[in-house]
Amino acid sequence: MEAGKLRHLVTVQVNSPTQDSMGHPVESWTSSSTAYASIEPMSGRELATRQGLTSTVSHRIRMRYLALTPQQRITFGSRVFSVNVVRNIDERSAEIEALCTEQI
Repeated sequence: MEAGKLRHLVTVQVNSPTQDSMGHPVESWTSSSTAYASIEPMSGRELATRQGLTSTVSHRIRMRYLALTPQQRITFGSRVFSVNVVRNIDERSAEIEALCTEQI
């Protein structure tokens, strides 16, 4: 992994459901870690290739290895990315690739 490409400081958040005053569940996200990452929009060809995996992937986020799951999300400034798939590159626990959907 080229460290120079990791130029975006992102925050990994985990869902911590709470309840409102009426006892209804409320989605609440808390920050669990920060890391430098590369955020790349997927090209049209890559999107077509990934269609079998998931039809909503819009970005690829790469970073040094950390325990990331599809139940978490990644934020970059005011942008929010839902994690669809996480790949441990070369199964070496050195780098991960997250295929994400940007929430609008």
